[in-house]
Amino acid sequence: MLLKESKHPQLDGWPDWQLSLLKSASSLAVTAELRREWEEHTSQFSSGQQEGSWSGNYFAERLAMIRYQFIQEYGSRKQAGKFLTSNLHFSGFRELAIRNALKKRQYDEAIRLAEEGEAQDLAKGLRGLVTKWKGLRYEACRRSGKMELQQQIGKELVLEGDFSYYKPLKDSYPAEEWQAVYQSMLQKMENNGWHSAIYTRILVEERETERLLEYVKKQPARIEQFYPHLIRQFPTEVKKLFQLHIESTAEHANTRKHYQDVCRIIRMLQKAGGQAEALQITNMLLAKYPRKPAFREELMKLNYR
Repeated sequence: MLLKESKHPQLDGWPDWQLSLLKSASSLAVTAELRREWEEHTSQFSSGQQEGSWSGNYFAERLAMIRYQFIQEYGSRKQAGKFLTSNLHFSGFRELAIRNALKKRQYDEAIRLAEEGEAQDLAKGLRGLVTKWKGLRYEACRRSGKMELQQQIGKELVLEGDFSYYKPLKDSYPAEEWQAVYQSMLQKMENNGWHSAIYTRILVEERETERLLEYVKKQPARIEQFYPHLIRQFPTEVKKLFQLHIESTAEHANTRKHYQDVCRIIRMLQKAGGQAEALQITNMLLAKYPRKPAFREELMKLNYR
């Protein structure tokens, strides 16, 4: 009944329901005859999927995983291993194979499988999977004591935007060696013009306030996020950056919601110690936009006059 229901026309386009029914049916295949029936049904099912499409690939991988669990339950270890190896083109199977190798302390095999996955998915433009394989390769190197390779992969992962590897990478170097590595990494980020979240996270982590200030000067809107790290050392510069940000935001504001946002930033300037500057820019905006009554109404609510 479950197998029959899985092919019901009303379930076309609902692969998760179909897969759930097939998985439930597999749990009931307790005899050789029922197992044979289940295998024939799922083989027909998979052949009817559209190859190459995202939905077809998704269904094929999920179904293959159900079949793998089915073989593990009723087949031999050799059959399960062969099925796993034959499906490494699916990311779920490759991850399973790598984690199995790590569990068995087969670190070279784990590295090989991860490198193979990186090459395969880089060619497909699947950057997320490439990062996953690289992270697993890092883990294999860490466990096996391949320190230089671990450090190399760690640097790549940090430069690609994963902050979770930053502290372990730093801790893997003696203090006298780390500075050169650290400066080289920051230089690469700056030379590439890659002002990503990890760049600023590193600057905050290392209290690189001068570098952080230079970064915010190029993007004044980021002063909202970073002023708590800059205000003590650079109060004047912080207030100027707030003023630039407020003026720019006001220039593009044309709805009440936008006007309220400008006022929110002015309050933030006041919170940062810029009481006088908040009053000054409020008066300036009132004078600059006499024909925007809604804007003036929001500015007057600040009570800075």
